[in-house]
Amino acid sequence: MEILEEEKRLEQLFELYKGGDLLVWDYSLSLRRLILRLEKDSIKRPTYLIVVRCSYYCGSFVWEDINLDLDSNIREEKNDRLWWQKIKDSRGNREIISNGGINIIDIDDDFHLS
Repeated sequence: MEILEEEKRLEQLFELYKGGDLLVWDYSLSLRRLILRLEKDSIKRPTYLIVVRCSYYCGSFVWEDINLDLDSNIREEKNDRLWWQKIKDSRGNREIISNGGINIIDIDDDFHLS
């Protein structure tokens, strides 16, 4: 149930940041984690997403004028829950696939990621 709630939050967030920018903020090759920053002129503070077990990335490091969609597939297999989530920008050939989830993180202004 909490996966569905998080997906609804992501979809609401994507609607809020429509027309804004997505920036690749940090990447850990060894952990396969991607940190994305969403920003828009009309929103005071940016929002960060952590893409866990990032398995595919297509696009530049800065996506402008975004219109993001979320697609996911969850299935049970041999007592395991397997899923992938995909962020796709309908305004360009840009997408990200996660095999471990996409999480919204709230960061205070004085917190530094790197």
